[in-house]
Amino acid sequence: LDKPLESTYALLGGSATQRFKVDDAVNPDEAVSKVQMETAVAGAGKVLNVWEYASSTELVVNSTTFVDTEYTLTITPKSANSRFLVMYNVNVRLGSAIGLGCRFTRNGAVIEAGNNYETYGGGQTNDIRQMSSKTRLDAPNTAGNVTYTLQVASYNSSAKINESGNKLSNIVIFELGA
Repeated sequence: LDKPLESTYALLGGSATQRFKVDDAVNPDEAVSKVQMETAVAGAGKVLNVWEYASSTELVVNSTTFVDTEYTLTITPKSANSRFLVMYNVNVRLGSAIGLGCRFTRNGAVIEAGNNYETYGGGQTNDIRQMSSKTRLDAPNTAGNVTYTLQVASYNSSAKINESGNKLSNIVIFELGA
């Protein structure tokens, strides 16, 4: 090690090169039990699962209010304390003064407010094709099934996702140990 271990750190697997901070210790010199160490290492910060839903199906978005899409995943957490890194990547085609907004719902409830012009064509005279992406960390605090759905809404006119079916959009969810 490049510096000595402090008393608030514990060794992982008996290795001086792998250590972690034990938040359970009240005093710097407090002994940490084997059970506390195993619990702390069990999943903290680790990627526990990864899910993806991808599609190249063209979707024409005419609604100015948010509507559900086919981009949905129902998952069962490994733990009620798990956190989820929820991401979308959407191929968008916009014309002049046309916008598209995307947002996630969890079990039907919006987890992040959005608007229908997050991706906006501005005053361009030509079509704009671009990737719209967002990442959010969510903590549903349940061990029961969780359904994440991507919702979309257009601004001013029709927006297209995966135009002509030759593009790919997806949602990806990483389950992280707490």
